[in-house]
Amino acid sequence: MESLPFEDVELDSVCFHHSGELIPNWQSRLLSGQDSVVNVSGASLAKLIQEQQLQLQEHKQWHEEHEKKLKALEVQLAKAHLPAVRNVARQALLHAAGDKPYESKCRRFEKLGPANEGIKAVAAKFGVPPEQFIDAADGLVTRRNKATHVGALNALYEKVEEIQGHITPAMWALPDAAWSCRIVLQFEDLRDAFPQQFPSDEE
Repeated sequence: MESLPFEDVELDSVCFHHSGELIPNWQSRLLSGQDSVVNVSGASLAKLIQEQQLQLQEHKQWHEEHEKKLKALEVQLAKAHLPAVRNVARQALLHAAGDKPYESKCRRFEKLGPANEGIKAVAAKFGVPPEQFIDAADGLVTRRNKATHVGALNALYEKVEEIQGHITPAMWALPDAAWSCRIVLQFEDLRDAFPQQFPSDEE
């Protein structure tokens, strides 16, 4: 038998479970749920249910507001980390292309062409046609300023490992972020496709 908050519930009567005989002076007795049956008035029971429903609704509303705040925080963190993810993705692509001088418009992968074995290999890993990878890679590397500089491979490897942990579904959903996330998360596929540009040990 489930317990009821008797102090907040109006009871019609209390009787013995087996005999159905009313229990006199039940207010002053120690009642056992196994030996007694509580008859609650309809109005009091309806009030109790209404109060419980109200508490449930308040809890649900609190949970929804908490979820909204959590999602907003996730988006805020994703926006804060996205520039670093983009920078690492660009550096990885610059190394893969094997052409490092600054250009305002990148055509490195376009010059390699869709028939390039590395292009075909990494595009297959990404599940896209070579032409789509070329457009996305050149578009991502294209820089309108000198904010992206190609660094040492060892530093790039360390940065990739560090920055991968900051990539979240919230970041993937940001505008123009998906390819940067993909390049960084699938960096090993990029290395495998262009082994000559990514030696295991940099001298």
